[in-house]
Amino acid sequence: MTAETRAASDLRTDWPVVLVATFGGAAGAMQVGKASSALPLIRAEFGADVSFLALYISLISLIAASVGIGFGVISGRMGIRRSASLGLVLMAIGSLLGAAAPSPGALLGSRLIEALGFTLSTTAFPAVVRMGAGTRQQSLALGIWAVWMPLGVAMAMGVAAMSLDLVGWRGLFVVTAVLPLIALGALWRIVPRPATAPTRFRLRKSVVLRPEVLLTAALFAVFSGTSLIYMGFLPTILVDTMGLAPARANLVALLAMLCLVPTNVIGGQWLDRGVPAARLLLMAFGVMLATPWIMLADDASHMVRYAAMGGFALAAGLPAAVIWTSVGRLARHPDEAPVLSGMIYQGAAMGQIAGPMLVGVTFDIVQSWYAAVWTMTLLCAVAVLLSLALARYDRAAALPS
Repeated sequence: MTAETRAASDLRTDWPVVLVATFGGAAGAMQVGKASSALPLIRAEFGADVSFLALYISLISLIAASVGIGFGVISGRMGIRRSASLGLVLMAIGSLLGAAAPSPGALLGSRLIEALGFTLSTTAFPAVVRMGAGTRQQSLALGIWAVWMPLGVAMAMGVAAMSLDLVGWRGLFVVTAVLPLIALGALWRIVPRPATAPTRFRLRKSVVLRPEVLLTAALFAVFSGTSLIYMGFLPTILVDTMGLAPARANLVALLAMLCLVPTNVIGGQWLDRGVPAARLLLMAFGVMLATPWIMLADDASHMVRYAAMGGFALAAGLPAAVIWTSVGRLARHPDEAPVLSGMIYQGAAMGQIAGPMLVGVTFDIVQSWYAAVWTMTLLCAVAVLLSLALARYDRAAALPS
């Protein structure tokens, strides 16, 4: 291969590879989305208490918050194709075991297997995307990858709406086991085998303790905490404050989640066109800070409230795109990408655990859903400060040495 041919190849994006990785991530996110849909039926069958249900819901986040960086190192040593494949297999096995679980303890054990597979695959897939992305479209490709979570959760909610009455929660678990296997087949069919063996990557402080890496992980933590508060409590808020029926409230929440998808992609396009990341972050967090207050305003009509919900979700797509695209920018060597993905998602998982807990504490004090709004406002304010700090490092990196 000549230098000119190699350069032209580096500029081209292998879109099937990007789409397969995104589909694999969405298949993993379905394991997150299925839990909330199936929880009432699981509770009815097993008579499980609320503490068990909370542990079942949060186990994926707990595992990711505990071992995200470690799984990133494992991905680097195994090779991203193998580690993504193993993660998909573990999720499929866990979901099938869950479908056959005879007791709450067995169900929790199956969830642990899913959580391990989920964490392993989600640390590997961003590196797969980066491998397939051309140099001029890195941000767009990783912006497309950023849709994996809202797309997968929405897919799970849609499948649950169509199938729960027919096949119950066990049938839903079988369906969510099939999707990772389909993604596995596509991964091995479309993603090329690496030309070289995986390197013996060692985790170094210089990889994960750089200020810009720590700031990005912290930003993802506060962003994820804000997003999970919004998505997790939105149906209940709609029922309590607007008097919607639960079915309609869940439909509104599903539509709001889908609003994240276009701005994930658009954010990546804007970054490739040179729009500063800090500008996108500040614009997004400004909207995310204001819209929850409109949603709960006593004198606002239903249409105004729905518009505020959609505005929040559209804005929330931009930070996800900026944060995931930062993996390509922060990785100084291809072997660093899985580790950085693991660290960044570990920050996200910490936020997903802390955000709802903060709402619970605040709700006990104010006895109002303004507890969620105040918590989201605080987290968005912290996100603005972190965005400004990241902008300073971006400006410093752009200066000639």
